Amino acid sequence: MSADYQTLMLVAILASFLLKRVVVGPFVGPVRHTLLVILPALLLMVFCYEFLEMPRWQVFVFVMSFTSIGAVYESLYDHVMHPYIKGSVMEYGYLAHIGIWSALIAWLTRWTF
Repeated sequence: MSADYQTLMLVAILASFLLKRVVVGPFVGPVRHTLLVILPALLLMVFCYEFLEMPRWQVFVFVMSFTSIGAVYESLYDHVMHPYIKGSVMEYGYLAHIGIWSALIAWLTRWTF
């Protein structure tokens, strides 16, 4: 894995930590929920397009997989994993998987088109 994609994985993990209030936090209103989901996605789009100079289609696939995996992990936490994840270290480890999986999807699709 090249240094660009290692940086992408690190930034994706850090961006997934911004989803803590949405995924493992208490219920927030719909407007605040939307803003808390859009902020990391916008940061990732700007980072990928401007700093890593990724193609637009790959940025799209990466950000969509990031938000989709975040939504899946939010639902999984609410319905299944809530009793098993206790403590902030476990919560951040759970959130890190969102960034890891989405960065791996971006890495796997780098030679597609």
